[in-house]
Amino acid sequence: MSGAKKIDSIYQSLDDMKAIVDLLENVKTFTEATTTATTTEDPNKQKELVSEAIDLSTNAIKAHILTVSKTLDNTKEKVAAKQAHSKLTRKDRYLT
Repeated sequence: MSGAKKIDSIYQSLDDMKAIVDLLENVKTFTEATTTATTTEDPNKQKELVSEAIDLSTNAIKAHILTVSKTLDNTKEKVAAKQAHSKLTRKDRYLT
């Protein structure tokens, strides 16, 4: 696989990670809104635990996205990969 294709693949995985972060944040919001006391535990404590777990997950993914993005900024194939990524994005928008 050429360098440009590898970088394009990395950009696609970054988009996927961003979608995962958005999904986790939506799950967190939903869980906080719908969690009820089903046990003798305090429902606020349950919400805090869920929120903390999701926050840790999203923070780890966001940090990884930043690290990979910075790494990609220092490559020769960045311009070619951006063009390929742009074509994929336009194609996805067209198909949608």
